[in-house]
Amino acid sequence: VIYKGLPDGINVPSKEDIMSCNKTKPLEWDPLTEIPKYDLQTDESYKEQQASVSLAVKAVDNYSKQFGNVTQTRGIISEGAPGSGKSFVLLVQGLLAMTRGLRVLSSALMAKRSMAVGGGYHLHKLFCLECNQKGNPRRLAELAIDKLHRKSNLKMLHLLMTMDVLLLDEVGTLSAQELSQLDCILRNIRHSNTPFGGVLIFSSMDHQQIGTIKGMPLLLSSHIMTDFVLIRLKHSVRCHGDAALQRIQQITRMSPLELQSSQDLHDEFTELMSSKVQFVSSMKDPKLGPEVLRMYSRRAECASAAEDYVDSSIQNLTLQGKSYKLCEASDLTRPLQSRRDLQTTNDPAIKKMLDKKRREPRRLLFHHGALFEATVNGKGYSQSQIVIMIEQPTHEDIDSWAPLPMMAAPATFSPNDFHVGRTPTKEELINEGWTEVTIHVTQERNPLNKYGSECYRKQYTIKHIGSSTINKTQGQTIIGPVAIEVTPKCSPWEKEQVVVMLSRTPLASMIYIAGDKDFAIEKIWSVLCKRTQWTDYVESILKNWAIDGDGVESQKVDENRVLDLHRAFPWKLCNVTLPTDNDSGFVYMLISVVNHDRTYVGQTKNISIRLNQHNSGFGAKGTAPAEYLPYAPCCFITNMSNLDKHGREQIEKKWKKLNKLSEQRGEGFLENRIENGRTVMEEYNSRASREDWLKFVVCVTRDKSHNK
Repeated sequence: VIYKGLPDGINVPSKEDIMSCNKTKPLEWDPLTEIPKYDLQTDESYKEQQASVSLAVKAVDNYSKQFGNVTQTRGIISEGAPGSGKSFVLLVQGLLAMTRGLRVLSSALMAKRSMAVGGGYHLHKLFCLECNQKGNPRRLAELAIDKLHRKSNLKMLHLLMTMDVLLLDEVGTLSAQELSQLDCILRNIRHSNTPFGGVLIFSSMDHQQIGTIKGMPLLLSSHIMTDFVLIRLKHSVRCHGDAALQRIQQITRMSPLELQSSQDLHDEFTELMSSKVQFVSSMKDPKLGPEVLRMYSRRAECASAAEDYVDSSIQNLTLQGKSYKLCEASDLTRPLQSRRDLQTTNDPAIKKMLDKKRREPRRLLFHHGALFEATVNGKGYSQSQIVIMIEQPTHEDIDSWAPLPMMAAPATFSPNDFHVGRTPTKEELINEGWTEVTIHVTQERNPLNKYGSECYRKQYTIKHIGSSTINKTQGQTIIGPVAIEVTPKCSPWEKEQVVVMLSRTPLASMIYIAGDKDFAIEKIWSVLCKRTQWTDYVESILKNWAIDGDGVESQKVDENRVLDLHRAFPWKLCNVTLPTDNDSGFVYMLISVVNHDRTYVGQTKNISIRLNQHNSGFGAKGTAPAEYLPYAPCCFITNMSNLDKHGREQIEKKWKKLNKLSEQRGEGFLENRIENGRTVMEEYNSRASREDWLKFVVCVTRDKSHNK
């Protein structure tokens, strides 16, 4: 799958050479010299991709120096705009690890992305994560570990215990809590206390695209602070031939405050959308042929489009004289928390709710050569994987809900690969990498509770292709045209949805907006101007801690590249979560809650544990007096996994020395002591490589008026 995902022109080792290499006999393959710059690729784009790959080379070489679970190497997150080559870089990083004899697995929370990058497993399937379960990350990790040790999941357990490198595509769809779950699971099953059990993680994300549904954004995780190197990819490769579309995408990624305050940007965006993007009256416009992928912001409208597709397909099959079978879903209910047998219902409200909440449609049209998309993870296939019907079922099979034999597509397959009017034979599909699978009926679990009833939909776990939600197309490059409905009834409501829907195609002329032109443009602009409570915080993390791959730093980077929580964190500072399961090393300064002039500078491997020790009175002599308890973190320096205790003590010593000099000059104010920590960090960073730079976090501040 990695080979098929890489473009032509790259000199890569043969599959036989990669399969025969191991950790003691690695292949000498340098991706930095073997990956060429394409004719239409800009110099900046090529430079930032090379920078991301070079970080992976250093990480893999460092990881390979020592074997076993004790090895700790920071992972890499390639963060960037749509079409900037994040998936390509991730494939190269995975291939690089394989040439060094490392075991590589790929996964993603989105099923399509898990198949597109390395043909891997869905994240829930690989880690046996619980669905629709409430609890803290540790408890959910315990449930997943229990499932992994079951006989049916021993294969997944073996894969997780033996892998060296994990590729995670669109990792931004994970929440900070889910990342913590993965860390707990890997530490437990691999019997290692190093982050993620010593697994080296390469990943990609875009914070401007659709992120986590539940929980806090991924970048708020303490693991991002200590266990990963962030590198930004800014320049688009996908739409290199369309300057107007590039500008549209640049505007959609700007800060909501910047968009709200600029009438010029509003006028420019309106002009670009009006002149470059095509508009149609509705999704039923004759201009939108069967080759156009229809995208909706809501699943209910997507289900309605599937019904229209079934009606039009029946008419076409009837005119062509081809046979077909129609499978109607059976919607069932019973009183809540009862044991009564399920009864068929025709309640329109329940059917509408099931259309919205369930992936399976009301009707399925079966005929020879019909293409479907799996809605669950099954034996031999994953959710969202394409399947084709070779043998049309009989009425008896459908009435008895008998399992259906089908062929599952390889990970790199696209529906556009099929020749119109001709269905390949079973032998041809097998030769192209398709596999035989069996499609079953939905299981009676996880009911929907509505109107005092448990509601189920009995249908085969597949659905027709041709329409999709905006969220589901994230990460895909769509070669053909797309149509997006923007009407009062169905419109995007998040900025992330707009970023995704306007960045799937290489040309602006391939984008159709269905709806009133003026309404659609104003609606899109109003959504772009929306912000969340985390917008400023996430932007501050990226601007100050991420490496700019093209070497051009943003002009809005905070002074001294410091994360000031008192300015960016949206809640009270007492709600800030300190790193708890991390021993990467910290040099910190505590402040007495009782007397703000009382501070203490120290070093530790785990700041959360050390803070509790200080507040118990047994941490150090400087914090032992009870009259100054409790203490709170004032600021700390982190990202010290490459330093031992002696290295941390040297930084601590320099910080204390500067604080003492400030006191001797009569300038021992709190802000000066914090500034001394910044000075120590800058001095170290001036001598270190960019990926090893220390990170400085300020937790509190005090107005200068208090110093008078």
